[in-house]
Formats: sequence, structure tokens, C-alpha cells
Amino acid sequence: MGAELQESLLKAIEKIDRPGTFCTSGRLPATFPGLEVAGVGSIALPLEANSAEAIKKKARQAPYGKGTLTLVDTDVRRVWEIDADQITLTNPEWLDVLRQAIETVQTDLGLEKQKLDAHLYKLLLYEPESFFLPHQDGEKLDRMVATLVIALPSAHTGGQLIVRHEGREQTVDFAPQSRFHAQFAAFYADCEHEIRPVKSGFRLALVYNLTLAASKRKIAAPTSGGHISAIAHILQQWKDDSPQTKAREEKSVPSKLAILLDHEYTEAGLTSDALKGVDRAKADALFEAARVAGCDASLALVTYWETGSAESSRGYRRRGYGRYGDEYDEEGDHEMGEVYDRSLTAKNFSDADGKPLAFGEIPLDESQIVSQVPLSEGEPDEEEFEGYTGNAGMTLERWYHRAAVMVWPIGSRFDVLCEAGMKSAIGGLELMVRQWTKAKKSEQPALREPGIEFARRIMANWPERPKGHYRWGKDEPAAEPLLPQLETLGDTSLIAAWISGVMARDVSINPGPTLGDVCKRFGWLTFQRELHDLFDKTANETIERNAAVLADCSLRKDKDPDRKNLCAELAKAMMSAVEKWSPGRSNRDYNSSLVNPVKLLPPLVQSFMISEQADLLDRLVTYVLAAPKEFDFTTAQIPALLSLETWLAKNIKHRCLPLRRWLTTIREELESRVAHPPQAPADWRRNSKISCKCGDCAELRKFLDDPAAEKGRFAMAEARRQHLQQIISQNKLDVKHETERRGSPHTLVCTKTRASYESALKAHHLDLDHFAKIHKLLGLHDGLT
Repeated sequence: MGAELQESLLKAIEKIDRPGTFCTSGRLPATFPGLEVAGVGSIALPLEANSAEAIKKKARQAPYGKGTLTLVDTDVRRVWEIDADQITLTNPEWLDVLRQAIETVQTDLGLEKQKLDAHLYKLLLYEPESFFLPHQDGEKLDRMVATLVIALPSAHTGGQLIVRHEGREQTVDFAPQSRFHAQFAAFYADCEHEIRPVKSGFRLALVYNLTLAASKRKIAAPTSGGHISAIAHILQQWKDDSPQTKAREEKSVPSKLAILLDHEYTEAGLTSDALKGVDRAKADALFEAARVAGCDASLALVTYWETGSAESSRGYRRRGYGRYGDEYDEEGDHEMGEVYDRSLTAKNFSDADGKPLAFGEIPLDESQIVSQVPLSEGEPDEEEFEGYTGNAGMTLERWYHRAAVMVWPIGSRFDVLCEAGMKSAIGGLELMVRQWTKAKKSEQPALREPGIEFARRIMANWPERPKGHYRWGKDEPAAEPLLPQLETLGDTSLIAAWISGVMARDVSINPGPTLGDVCKRFGWLTFQRELHDLFDKTANETIERNAAVLADCSLRKDKDPDRKNLCAELAKAMMSAVEKWSPGRSNRDYNSSLVNPVKLLPPLVQSFMISEQADLLDRLVTYVLAAPKEFDFTTAQIPALLSLETWLAKNIKHRCLPLRRWLTTIREELESRVAHPPQAPADWRRNSKISCKCGDCAELRKFLDDPAAEKGRFAMAEARRQHLQQIISQNKLDVKHETERRGSPHTLVCTKTRASYESALKAHHLDLDHFAKIHKLLGLHDGLT
């Protein structure tokens, strides 16, 4: 089934051999045609009113075709025309302008392989209230393929050209640049089009019929309906075989397809409106066919990566030698030898409108690639070569990028995205929520329920992460994007399940202010039970996060009594968790999180103070001061308090006895420290407390105790030198050392330093700074009422 599916899709897609563009337009160079009209003479451009009136006198009302008849009816068409044989274009450079316009038309309409001839047909003059109702051009010449309109410089408003084909409509408005610029528009001859009424001024245009060379068949505007139906039928058959995993495995039915496009694109430049040539038509057809067949479709960048041994091929640019004298080519051409590793992924997703989709990176296998040409064929888009390094040989990495339309059945959406990770699954939910919010009211219920079910499946499959801090990576779940989607869906049971399930199980989640916003919208007591349970189970891994959540909710400016009561209850649970916290556990359990007191203490202080719970703050201060090892004065308590200075000045109006006790205790400690500044060493004596009693260490101790010796030399075997180096490092002795590699044995040269003094002096200066700042903060507090 897999091979047959791909072959059928390729045959259907390859029939799309032209861009879907049926109309194109643009500006021309500032070269005028040298227009002359028989009986009028030379026409100056930009067109003035007197010249327009002169043209009008020589022109006739343009007719229109109705069946086999040619009629004049100003209720259908009101415009003046002059035949081509009455027109002369005297500027020889005009042929170059016309040729440039035709080349653009060929490219945009997908006619590059065709030879086009341009035949001047009419000069048309539209005056105010001139128009032409919707119509389709007759085949004025054999093998006529398109109509080219060149609007000459003539100021006007209105008169837009509207071109329609297969239910699509394109508007060309010459008016904004009509005063000084020549402009063009071209469209397939079988397209319906109309000219809207001119509101003011005159619209002057040369009309050309574009024909194919005599040997070419007739070509109509590109149609997509048949292509879409054929592709949709194939996708429908594939979808019918896709729902059951067992059926997929037995029939080798791929769960998703990556249909590769032809042109190259950068990551930044890959959007649907930037697709080139026929790629745009193929992508449009695939998007619409997927919709008809009940499949998801998205534009993506597919990347094949491989790494392996590099083998020189030709074109040596610079030769070098490896560690063992082997000659190698470092910068020349290389071929991939043995492949060590490879991957195939899709990323940079966007929808049919070019809006990004947060699917992350989705893994693929080769059976899911639909392409005539293998992805790894040809020159790589990126290549990195590494020459010999130590015992390792030359290696090569290569990346091949191709744009693709990714397709999978809507019923398989969760399985496909969940396979790539929770981040991709949430991207799928985000798409569903976006579609629901933008749908008509009558369509919204049918879209909301699948979104809710999809969200439930995401949460049911959310991985448990009960320990440790997790860095964000491609395989890590996205926490913050999920809650906003649940809020938009507006189902409170989903949000409650997120708090008690996802947030409780995954310690890496930090909802930021979003959780408080959700509580405010749906009522602060709506999720009271879930929040109580969450805070009651606060552990090492969640203590910082829960403190931040409490602070966010506590510091909101509204006067909602439910919020205040809830925060007061959660604050009590938080303080109990702090008192149960086991700081030493992280030293025994490498999986346990290291709590940062500088991040933990400020939100607790803010929450307790803003809710006027002095008893909780007093318990916190007592706990912190009783644990100076876990809450070091210099690295934890003082930075935490100083970070609160601005907030205290803006938000606290009354004195707080527990805070004053804390500040006073710290000030007294600092005052004691700064009263005894460190003294610089008077001679070369240094600390000689060494636990080892061996003879070499005795010599080292003797050197350290010598007031006149700055340097010591220890000639000894390598093992003994290494022992002394370890002793110096382990005991943090004021000694730097290096090995003098002359003679035998080598000599360890030790030089005394002032490292201990300099470190103590640095700490003293920091204490002085902290003393001044804590004193100021205490003064700020005492200045309150």
C-alpha cells in the first residue's frame, strides 16, 4: 500500500505542470511608446484632457460579443476604441518594454516553455462612468492564449480590472500610480473579467492579444478542480486505511506523508505566499484536497541529516598530516564513506495562510516521503568537514533541506503529534483552538468538542516529572502554551485537571501569571480544592514555583475577598512546606532539586506582608536565621532582602516587627564583621595546616612557615610532585606551582601568594557595601508609620 500510495500521489501531483496564477500585473520602465493616432497625431503622455477629447472624436463606442452577434450597448459596455491599424508606436525602444512585459507574463503564468507573439489589438479610452460588465474574451486570433493590457500614464480613479477564474478573483488597480507610470496586466483568454466604472479622469490602455507559435496547441487558464478531486480521492483511500494501528502495520500504510516540492527555500523564507512557480499550485491543490478528504495539511521544511567518515575524492586544496604522519586533504572535496548516524525530520510548520504552527520537530521515516527524487540526491544544502583529531579520522556532516506539504488524517492527529512530543501535540491543540475561535457561531460547537477531547488526551499522556530541574529541549513538554489554550476553550474541568494532574506531576512547569489570570476569570474559589492539594504537596522540586504562584496571586491589585482569603490559606500551606523542607536532601539525592534561597525568600516575604500575616513572616524569619548554612547571610539572606527594597518602598506603609528583627540581626552581624578588617601579611609566612604527615609534606610545611622564603623548589619523582599539588589544592594553600622540566627528577617550583588575604579583603569590601545597604533598608522600614 505504501508504494502504491506514493506512486498514485506522484502521478496526480505531476499533472499540475503550471502555477495556479491566472492573472499577473506590474509596472513597466519609464519608456513611452511614442503613441500616434491617425487623424489626431502625436499623443503626449501623461494624457491630458484635450488629448483625450481629440482621441474620443476619432474613436467609436466599443461593441461586445453576444453569441455570434457583435452589439453596441452602453448598458453593457461603455468605452471608446480605436483599431490597431489606426495606431502607430514610433519609439523603437518600446519593443524592449513590450518584450520585458511578455517575459514577466510567461514566468508568472507558467508559460516559460511557450513562444508567445504579441499582436496589438485596440487602443481603449475610458472616461468618467465608462465600464465593461463581466465577460469573457472571444478567440480573436488562432491559438490566442492571453490578453495583455498596458495602461499608459493618464491620471484617473476607479476603473479597476477584476479577473475571475474557478471561483477565485483578482483585482488590478492601475489608478494609484496612473499619473506617471505605465503599468500592465495579463490574464488567460478564457478568464471572466470586467472593468469597474471610472470615477474621474481618463484611463488609456493598449490591448494586445498574446498567441502561441503555430506549432503549439491551445492553452487555457490552469484549472485545479480536477487535480484537487484526484488527489482528494487518493488521500481519502489512504485515510480509510489509517485509523487502526494494526491495519497500518499489516498493510505498511504510513501514518503521515511529506510530499516534497521542487524549489529550494530557506527556513525564514518558507511560507505559502513565497512558494515559487508550480510549487504554489501544487501546495494549494494539496491543501484543498486534504481539507476535502478530512486531513490536516501544513507547509514544512524537511531535513535529512547524516554524519559519517569523510573520504577524499578530488580537487585537493590543502594537504596536511595527521597525528601519526598520515597525509590527508583538509579542505578539498569529500565523499561520505561509512554513515554513522542519520535523521529525517520536519519543522518550521505553517498553515495555508502562512501562519506558523507550533508543531516543533516531527520525526519522519523514508516510507513517509513522497518524491520523484530522493531527498539526499544532489549537492547538500549544508556541509561540515572535520579533519583528523587525535585518534579520530576525518568526519563529514551533511544537511539536505526540501519544502514539503505534510499531510495526516485528522483522526490520527493526536497520535502523529504526540509521537513527536508534547510540544507538538500542544501545537495541534493551538491550531484547533484557533480554528474554533475563527469559525462561525453555528460551526463552533462542532469544533469545540474535539478540541476539548484533544486537550484531555494530551493531559492523560503527559509525562510524569517528579524530580529535578529540567532544561527546555526539543523533547521536553511545553508547559506554558497549554494553559492559555485551556483558558480559551473555557472548560473549567480541563483547567482543574491541569492543576491537579499536569502541574502536580511535572515539576518543570511554571505557569507564570497565566494561572492567576485564569483564576480571576473563572472565580478564585473555582479551583480552590486543586490549589490547596497542590500547595499541601509542595516539595523541594516545587517550592520555588509554588512560592512564585502564591506571590503572583497575592500581589494583584483587585480587592476581591475570595482572592485574599484563598491566598491567605495558601500562604499557610506554603509556610508549612518551608518548615518541612529538607535542605540537606539535595546533598544525598542527586535527582533532588537545589533550591535557590534568593528566588524562594522574596516571593514569600511579599506574600506574607501584603496579606498582613505577620505570624507567618515571623515563622519564616525564625526558620531562616536558625539555618545559617542553608541560608547564608552573604549569598542568600542579604541578596534576597536587598531585592525587595524597591517593592517595599512602593507597597508597604506600616512597620513590620518580624522584618525589623531580620534586618537588625543581619546589621549586627555585618557590624561585627566590618569591625575587624583583614590585615595584609607582614612577611612570607603562610598557613601551614596540612593534615598529611609524610616527609614531603613536612618539607612543604617548613617552606610555608619560613618568613623569608617566597619560593620553594621540590625536586622529586612525578608521583610525589602530584601528591604535593593535591595537598596544595585540597588545603587551599596560598601557593601557586609549576613544574620545571629540566634535569632528572623534574622540580616542582612553588611560589607563595596573597590569595587568602585578597579573598578576605574582597569579602570585607562586600560586607561594607552590604552593611550600608542593609542600614539604609532598615532606616526605610523605621521611617514607616
